[in-house]
Amino acid sequence: YFCIAPGSRSSPLAVAAASHPNATCISCFDERSLAFHAVGYARGSCGPAVVITSSGTAVSNLLPA
Repeated sequence: YFCIAPGSRSSPLAVAAASHPNATCISCFDERSLAFHAVGYARGSCGPAVVITSSGTAVSNLLPA
């Protein structure tokens, strides 16, 4: 389960995840809400949720979750 916040630096990884036949991907432009979604998915499903985001300050927006 991939949670993707699109950005120029993470595009190759996001495209690879989205093109995988067994991967489920969701996309959101707000990193903070995406991180909370990933936490909720992981807690509800007892499985992993991967967050893909751009570098720089986008990563700090994940920290509240």
